[in-house]
Amino acid sequence: MEIIDMINARLRAAGMSGAELARRIGVSTGVYSQWNTKRTEPSNQNLIKIASVLNCEVEDLMPGSEEEPEALGSIDDVFDILQTFRDRPEMRMLFDAGRKATPETVRQTAKFLEGLAKGEKTD
Repeated sequence: MEIIDMINARLRAAGMSGAELARRIGVSTGVYSQWNTKRTEPSNQNLIKIASVLNCEVEDLMPGSEEEPEALGSIDDVFDILQTFRDRPEMRMLFDAGRKATPETVRQTAKFLEGLAKGEKTD
């Protein structure tokens, strides 16, 4: 797999289009198209932005890293997850807050939750 193949695999798993990725990282769809047709590769700066949008590490986008991420199994799985968000007020609150979150806020929250899971003291 090449870098663009790794990016596209993560895009599929996230249910995101190449055009949406391009918009979110501030490049034209033409630039993404050049990557997709393997005429050029993303710059290091763009790889950092792509990894942030796709919620992964830059290393995860490199050929030879992990295989294609697993997507949800079926529409029923998606429905079950959405039903959980609707039925549990604390989940709905997280979902609503997450819609407005910046990548930095997401990273900080993930670090906080990882600390909680490990039983570390939080401030």
